[in-house]
Amino acid sequence: MKLSEIRSDRWIAVTAFVIAACVASVASIAPAQDPYVVIESGEEDFPSAQLPPPDEETFSESFHSELDDDATRKASSEAATLNLVPTGFLRSRWAMTDPAYAEKYANGARKTNLLKKIKQAADARFVRDFAGWYLSGGLTAIGDTPDPLGSIEIGVTGYQTSYLTSRLGFIAAANDKDFYVGGETGLRIQTPTRLAPFVGGGLFLGASSTRSPAEDDNVDNDDDGAVDEDGETEFDFDGALAAIYPEAGVHFWWSPRVRISGFGRYLITTEGRSADSWYYGVSMAILSR
Repeated sequence: MKLSEIRSDRWIAVTAFVIAACVASVASIAPAQDPYVVIESGEEDFPSAQLPPPDEETFSESFHSELDDDATRKASSEAATLNLVPTGFLRSRWAMTDPAYAEKYANGARKTNLLKKIKQAADARFVRDFAGWYLSGGLTAIGDTPDPLGSIEIGVTGYQTSYLTSRLGFIAAANDKDFYVGGETGLRIQTPTRLAPFVGGGLFLGASSTRSPAEDDNVDNDDDGAVDEDGETEFDFDGALAAIYPEAGVHFWWSPRVRISGFGRYLITTEGRSADSWYYGVSMAILSR
C-alpha cells in the first residue's frame, strides 16, 4: 500500500470520528422531549391520560357564579361613588353591571335596529326584588304657616315587582317657628322603565306645632314689642297629627343601583281643610338585590 493511500485512510477515519462526536454532543444537550406532546403527524409519542369533559351543568353554574360575583363587585363600587353622568350616557345598554340585565342583553341590538335599541335603553324590569335606603328632602307648609318648612326624610324602600314599590320612613320638618315630626309609609305604582312616572299614596302619623290667631289676647306672642297687632299668632303644641296623601312623580335610574326621584303630594290632615298642604320633594335611593 502506498504512503499516500495510508494517509488518505487516516484522514477519512479522523473525519468520521469528529462527525460522530459532534452528533453525540448535540444529542446530549438537546432538551428532553415531552412524552405527552403532540408531534406534527398528529400522533403522541406516548399515550396521554384522557380527562373526562367538564360537566355542563357544573360549568354553567360556575360561569354564572363568576359573572354574578363580578357584577356584584362592580355594583358595590358603583353604589359607593355616584357617577358624574348617568351610566349608559353614550350607549343604549345602560345596566350591564346587573347580572339579569347583562344576561338578557348580552347580544346588543344592531345599530340599524332602532326599536330594540330603544327597548334596551328603557328596560328596568331587572329591579324586581331590589331593596335599600333612601334619603329625601323637600318643602311644605302646614295650614296658615307663613313660611314653608324644610324637611328631611330617611327610610327603607323595596320593589315587590318591577312596577310596585313600598316604603317606610321617618320625616322631620321645621322652620324658625314651627315643626312636625313622625313616620310615614306608602305605595307607588310606576312603569318598569329607566325613566319611570309613578302615582301612589301614603299615610303620615306624628306630632306638630300650630299657630292660631292671637290678635286680642293682650299678649305679645311674637316678642316684637307690640301687643295684639294685626296678624299676630300664638304657638301651640298640637300633639298628634295624621294625614293621608295622594302623590305623583317620576323616577330616573342614574345607574343600575342609584335612583333619583322627584314628587309632589297633597297632605289631607286631621286638623281640617285649612291645615291641608302641598309637599314637594326630591330623593335619592341606593338599591340592590
